[in-house]
Amino acid sequence: MPLHSKYAVNRSLIAPHLVFAGGEKSGNLFPGLAVADALHQLQPRMQITFAGCGNHGERRAVHAAGFAYQGLPCPTGPVSWNGVLRHFKENRHAARQARQFLQQTGAVAVVGLGGLSSLPIARAATRAGVALALLEQNALPGKATQKLSSTASLVCLAFAASRHRLAAAQRVRITGGPVQSGRLRAAAEQPRGSRILITGGTEGAQHLNHAVPRALYKVGRLVRNWQIVHQAGPEHVVATRELYRKFSLPAHVVPFLDDLPSWFSRSDLVVSRAGGATLSELAMTGVPAVLVPDSLSNEDRECVNARCYTQAGAAITVDPQDHGPRLDDELGMRLMPLLDDRSLRVAMGRSMAHLAFPQAAHDAAVAIKELINSRSHVRAA
Repeated sequence: MPLHSKYAVNRSLIAPHLVFAGGEKSGNLFPGLAVADALHQLQPRMQITFAGCGNHGERRAVHAAGFAYQGLPCPTGPVSWNGVLRHFKENRHAARQARQFLQQTGAVAVVGLGGLSSLPIARAATRAGVALALLEQNALPGKATQKLSSTASLVCLAFAASRHRLAAAQRVRITGGPVQSGRLRAAAEQPRGSRILITGGTEGAQHLNHAVPRALYKVGRLVRNWQIVHQAGPEHVVATRELYRKFSLPAHVVPFLDDLPSWFSRSDLVVSRAGGATLSELAMTGVPAVLVPDSLSNEDRECVNARCYTQAGAAITVDPQDHGPRLDDELGMRLMPLLDDRSLRVAMGRSMAHLAFPQAAHDAAVAIKELINSRSHVRAA
């Protein structure tokens, strides 16, 4: 299994090897990259490898950050009774490959990033006596964190509200959500203007693509002097662009935005889903937001995240489940005062900035480094 990295990968036994497991979604991967960057600053000789499902976007992002990447078989969930046997065989194969990978790398610790793809390596680590740390970005912990927290040596949480949901966890740190320092530096250099940014994540969000153009049309003159930037996702960019054209709204509609924090910093207002990593980036850039959670996925995690930010005065939440086909009407009503009143946006932006954890990546890295050192001392004794 060849490993490639711009950081010199020294096979010497002196340099500890750390594996980050999972990350098939950007909301899991980017916080992991932020912590890996911080660990590299703390311990430059440490070898760091990301292990995931092998998809192109994941591999590209890891290599761009300068770390090694290894694609491994990922577990699946049975889609029907007929698929149970295949599901069992695939998961057993994934577990075997994960165990062999850990043996070959000689990893001293594994950091689980969440998602199904993190499970085989995380479980292999606990069975082999390798230290396991988890990064959790949501207020309502994901299934992987729930399954693994009782055997993990360390759990780093983005939300303090998650703590009581992980009663069996041995050691918990409230670090906040890690954000890559490079993304923040680029964001800090951007001037802010009368721009409203709509983003539904890497793949876009159809409920935003359908509702936001209609909502902005209904607010009328209030949006006239605003620049509209809408990340629609690669499969929906054409239809979303046509919708804006239908309503005679000039908008910059794109499939994907590479550096979301810099776009946040260049915007006065954001309409977004409510994934944990996105909210951490919003907090670090201090931008007020209207949150439209995807309430049909992730067991309502986005709704719980959004509620935390709304209660702090940093955002307004519009739940699609509450409004159904009238989502655009509710969005328009909520957007009108924000588009019209700069002082309201400024006040919400301050509240948003108060939720930031600027040292999150560093604090998580320090906790992981302490865990590795404590295990090393035990082995030496």
